[in-house]
Amino acid sequence: MRIPALALVFALAIPPRSFAQIHHAVPANCRGLLTASLSSGHAHGDLSRCGMALPAELSNAIIQAATRRDTARLVPILAYSYSVRDPRVFTAALELATNTRAQGEARVLGLAVALAQYDPRVSFQGRRGAGAMLSEPLSANCTEATFLAGGGQHWHDAALPPDAQDRLRAVAERLAAQDAERAVRHFARCILRMLPDPEAPAVAAGAVSISANCEEFSVRNNTGERLELAYRIEPRARGSPEAESGTIVLLPHGQELLLHTAAGTLKLMQGGRTVASAPVPSGCAAQP
Repeated sequence: MRIPALALVFALAIPPRSFAQIHHAVPANCRGLLTASLSSGHAHGDLSRCGMALPAELSNAIIQAATRRDTARLVPILAYSYSVRDPRVFTAALELATNTRAQGEARVLGLAVALAQYDPRVSFQGRRGAGAMLSEPLSANCTEATFLAGGGQHWHDAALPPDAQDRLRAVAERLAAQDAERAVRHFARCILRMLPDPEAPAVAAGAVSISANCEEFSVRNNTGERLELAYRIEPRARGSPEAESGTIVLLPHGQELLLHTAAGTLKLMQGGRTVASAPVPSGCAAQP
């Protein structure tokens, strides 16, 4: 199955951009563009070129969402969190989720953004839409999540800290067990079901094999078990696009394809340990 580029699923009219376009000149007023886009739910200008400026602004928007209950104003924040991954956004999302003075809808947003930062494959559109997910305390929200295999392209992608999963799990466990807000408890339980099993056995040598050509990596699961691994594609050349990263799920004896945009090396990791790696063949030019 070919990995698609991640589409923003909340009807924001944001055109897809190549990495080359992302590194063009930055608009003069990125903050104003994001503020207007979050307020209206529609893109105001080309935010894909604001990658470096967006994490701080999106983090502020998350914290300021604490007093909001209008899901039409909250959903765009979740949508943009799929295109900007950064430790500041992750931390702000956890802070919002644990803020007991914040509105319940906003706290669910915090959990959803934190999970989107950790695992960009997850979309919460479902049958009822993201707005309903934020406001209705239904455990079915979890089953309505859509997994976009391999994740997608980020306008800005800075690695989360090594303890990100542990921090997210600790917050979700605490909220699931004792939070006064029913919606928050239910969604925290959903988060826990989506996180990797902390007791999962270590992936053995040879369990995964990788082949590569000038367009994609082919990753094969050589075992009869479902495997969930972190991946990172590190560019070889200086000045190339930022490293691409995400999570890949391999079904028993299954295969997944990961597209790459520049010559580099794919690393598959479990708990910070490299399970397998392979470079793009020499002589491959960067993809347009």
